[in-house]
Amino acid sequence: MTHEIKTANYIGYLWKSDQQKPEVLRGDKEFCTSLNDSENPFVIEGNLWDPASMTSTTIKFVDGRYIVKTCTLTDEDLMNSDTITKKTYIAHRLEGVHLLKFMQFWKEEKDELCEGMITLVPDKLVFVGFENNKEGGQEI
Repeated sequence: MTHEIKTANYIGYLWKSDQQKPEVLRGDKEFCTSLNDSENPFVIEGNLWDPASMTSTTIKFVDGRYIVKTCTLTDEDLMNSDTITKKTYIAHRLEGVHLLKFMQFWKEEKDELCEGMITLVPDKLVFVGFENNKEGGQEI
């Protein structure tokens, strides 16, 4: 199966199976690719953020096939602070990148273990770029 990643100026990374560290994309040039489940080397994992369309693409290679998920955020998503938490994670082996930035979405569910009250449970985790570089410079 082939998965097309549309052309955009992505911020993010792709980590190929034959590389020691990921390829870092900084949003300064157009990038597009297609991923085929049977090709080698393959992309072990990747996170791409297109700020122009507010679209995040997550790529994982699991059990011989790609799992590619795309999420386009809306202005309403960004304004709804009740069901979104901003998260950062320390980047590993991403040259010049210190933190990965994500938005954790939550959804309401009735919880029978809490007397049937409505609780928030994790829904989706969306990659939204890099926070800064290790030297404390400006956001990418």
